[in-house]
Amino acid sequence: MRLDQWLSELPAVRSRSHARDLILNLKILVNGKAAQKPSMEIREGDNVEILGSDLSLFVSRGGAKLNRAMEHLGVNAENLVCLDVGSSTGGFSDCLLRSGARFVVGIEVGTDQAHELLRKNSKFVVLEKTDIRKVNVQEILKLAGSDGFDFIVGDVSFISVTETFEVLSQLIRPNGRLLVLVKPQFEVERQQLNKKGIVKDPSVYASVKEKIQASLFEHGFDVIEYFDSELEGKDGNKEFFAFASPSGTHSELRNSENQTHGT
Repeated sequence: MRLDQWLSELPAVRSRSHARDLILNLKILVNGKAAQKPSMEIREGDNVEILGSDLSLFVSRGGAKLNRAMEHLGVNAENLVCLDVGSSTGGFSDCLLRSGARFVVGIEVGTDQAHELLRKNSKFVVLEKTDIRKVNVQEILKLAGSDGFDFIVGDVSFISVTETFEVLSQLIRPNGRLLVLVKPQFEVERQQLNKKGIVKDPSVYASVKEKIQASLFEHGFDVIEYFDSELEGKDGNKEFFAFASPSGTHSELRNSENQTHGT
């Protein structure tokens, strides 16, 4: 198969024309060497690499956002059953699958948003027209195929992420992990935003953090870490991630790891 055709089938490449541009700008390595011709033949076993930012590697910008958060935490989704709340185009789900997830369930209030490449992936299913706050918990748990999801991620808009915690506390496994994106513009009062919807006073970020942490605790979670997202929102708003686990399990796992390593 021609290199430009092979590249055009990847989620990171928008079209065959985009593929040719990448090749002619020496952004494509084949077996460690820069490819120079779009017509180059690719054979089974060839190692093809796209040079550049992780922003181009996922079906949406959200994938890079989650990828950087997971790298910061030193976690992956290897062999985990995952839930993606507010899946939209599927950037978070794409990141989880590329990280080795066994299966990903997307929850999305809208319709026809998931990228075609995800829809073709047998390890991904999306429940559309579904408000996470109103789901039948038992029906969703059937999709997890166990006592809950190993890893839950979330990126919701136009509501406070705290509104999802009650249901998520019922969907997560006792030793599971929760990683949600916090968008301050949906956590503060309207008067605290400018005409473009941007948070006017950065000092409110501290109160947003307190709000998120208090709500997680109220719903049975321990906050492991609260940190800045490396990428801002598309509108320019600063965003954060909250990483948590069901109460008590983080310390239990740490103790188990320490015993395993003899410390």
